[in-house]
Amino acid sequence: MSKAHDEATCRRNKRLVIKGELSEPIHGYFIDSPLWETLPLEQRRLVTIYALASEHPYWPVASFSAALLLGAPLTDYLLTNFCTRVYFATDQNTHMHPRKTLPVDFVILKDSRNYAIMDEAFAAWHPHSDSVFTSGKAAARLYSSITENLGILNGIITTSPLETIYTILCSGAPYGQCLSVCDELARLYGITAEDITHFMETKAYSWYHQLILFKSSHIDAHSENGGESLARARMILEGFEDPTLQIVIPNPLYDPNLPRSEAHRRHNTKTLRPDFLWLLDEEGKVVHEPVAVPLPEGYRCVIAEMDGFDKYHNTAMLSSSNARDSKDAWYQEKDRDVALQILGFTIIHFSYDDVTENNGKRLCDLLNLARIPHISTVEKKRRIHLAKKYGDFSILCSELRQKYLQSRNKHAT
Repeated sequence: MSKAHDEATCRRNKRLVIKGELSEPIHGYFIDSPLWETLPLEQRRLVTIYALASEHPYWPVASFSAALLLGAPLTDYLLTNFCTRVYFATDQNTHMHPRKTLPVDFVILKDSRNYAIMDEAFAAWHPHSDSVFTSGKAAARLYSSITENLGILNGIITTSPLETIYTILCSGAPYGQCLSVCDELARLYGITAEDITHFMETKAYSWYHQLILFKSSHIDAHSENGGESLARARMILEGFEDPTLQIVIPNPLYDPNLPRSEAHRRHNTKTLRPDFLWLLDEEGKVVHEPVAVPLPEGYRCVIAEMDGFDKYHNTAMLSSSNARDSKDAWYQEKDRDVALQILGFTIIHFSYDDVTENNGKRLCDLLNLARIPHISTVEKKRRIHLAKKYGDFSILCSELRQKYLQSRNKHAT
């Protein structure tokens, strides 16, 4: 997508739009129409970000726009509701007058328009890709830090991963949706809990500081995909204790002498890594420590697995697991469950629909049946206080959220 910089070019392009040869997604910006029609929504958003950022090189890309640029996939909900405009950062000295034709919004970031530093970044050599559709690890390899708050990726100035996490948590988007993006950014850029804590301390002046501290405390780089993050967000919001992610457990059924060609229906790996794990002591309290095998006397261990259908049909996933077809994948899953049961663990399986439908009732029922403990009354009161103070009821369980939203709407009328 490119901008028509003179009136003659603009008129010519508009005639081509009428003929169907070009599209004009933004006033004055044109792109080949057949190409635009074939792009999925996420790639359309990326093309728009690059087009506007290229025309305004000293405007740092921010918030969800920066997350896309940095390689974090966004859900359809976020792409539809929070990415119709491109977010840029502006500093305390720059006037933000409304843009009549550009679909842009601005977030305040102190000293984000330091032109001397930006010029140095543009002059320095940085990894570069010819494609704007960089995602995941490819985007992380292209990113170079400029300051604690800014970086450059593919020639575009953007907020740093940590600053992007902060602005997303301040965005007002539902917490579960935000957590999936923040988890992915933390995983891609090797951001630890200590890094997040240290960075949030630099934002102590913010009115939203206490709310952001709560939200950021649950970010975990061990979450492997957005679905798992949404599931964990549901667990957190419904008041369950946080699980531990991707703990390594020795596989009691591992046979080093079994040839790979004969292990198509066996989960013959040295270790197992469950999606979610709760280690509970004699009193039923969650213990965040390495899992000992066998379990200490009186301890329980509950494992939850989020199941998708790709592993039964995706050729690459089948090949990587040494499965020839969906039947092999099914038998491997059962073999894995048996290994965990031999160790004395309780295993729960749930799907994405169990997380999203009916406010996650099915998932909550499973966790309650497995006796996963809930947060303390003190913690519940703290969350309610934060929700009321900041007007962000997305951090509450579905029942309380509905109650307070109804109450607020009643008072409003």
